[in-house]
Amino acid sequence: MPVRIVTDSTCDLPPEVVAEHKIAVVPLYVNFGSESFRDGADLTRDQFYARLPASRPSPTTSAPGADAFVEVYQRLIAEGATGIVSIHIGSSLSNVFNVAQMAAPSITAVPVRVIDGGQITLGTGFLAVHAARLAASGASPDEIVAAVKAMAERTYSYAALDTLEY
Repeated sequence: MPVRIVTDSTCDLPPEVVAEHKIAVVPLYVNFGSESFRDGADLTRDQFYARLPASRPSPTTSAPGADAFVEVYQRLIAEGATGIVSIHIGSSLSNVFNVAQMAAPSITAVPVRVIDGGQITLGTGFLAVHAARLAASGASPDEIVAAVKAMAERTYSYAALDTLEY
């Protein structure tokens, strides 16, 4: 089995794209007051947006613990991964990259490379899909890292908002 790709739920990739490219997604936590949900697992996008207008204070997010990454990395190894490339939301925006980086040294069976994608939303998602395509073609972890870093330097995300209320 080739190198496997891991990202986090901020990538906003549709489930069918994740499945098609065999990308593993580690969910962040979305916190509505004292309630905490795993993004995309316990709380769908539709559910999030339905709750958002009435939410006071506004929801927050938090990074999963290192154990969540270790669990995913170990599962991929058990499935036959020969290496893992883990691509995450920009470290200037979230602590996810740092947590993934802390988890990586506990995996010794295969090489694990953790990348600060420097992106948000589909910017990260596009990097993960690019990496998965390279992995499927037989690229090594180091080749994938170099290609993803080069792509990240040329990737920009823009958003148009209907409201600034939230």
